[in-house]
Amino acid sequence: MDIWAITSYFNPCRYRSRLRNFRLFRRGLTVPLVAVELGYDNHFELTEADADILVRVVGPDVLWQKERLLNIGLARVPRDGVYIAWLDCDIILERADWPQAACDELRSRQIIQLFSELIDLPRAALPPAGDEFRAA
Repeated sequence: MDIWAITSYFNPCRYRSRLRNFRLFRRGLTVPLVAVELGYDNHFELTEADADILVRVVGPDVLWQKERLLNIGLARVPRDGVYIAWLDCDIILERADWPQAACDELRSRQIIQLFSELIDLPRAALPPAGDEFRAA
């Protein structure tokens, strides 16, 4: 399958939940990931194990970073990555077959949306212990 995911990560307030949510997102992801992290004061939270390709950039600003980081990530996707899934790093997709379904749809369309319904979980929500993700 020729699909890569890209995401941006920045946590200027250093919330613990932000990193936890990123790791839950990553655990459920079944495609290669390019993650671009913006660090403040040379402080980074992601490790090399958190993405197939991890890009770190430093900057003082908070506004408009998501778009900038995604553009940096897009440029780092290997050339054999035919399709790109732009994903926020705090989501869990329900369907395990979403990568194949996305590739199938993208053969006849230029852009698609990966979901039709959003469930906003309470702040402290976590998957049950031992529960395997069904490829978010």
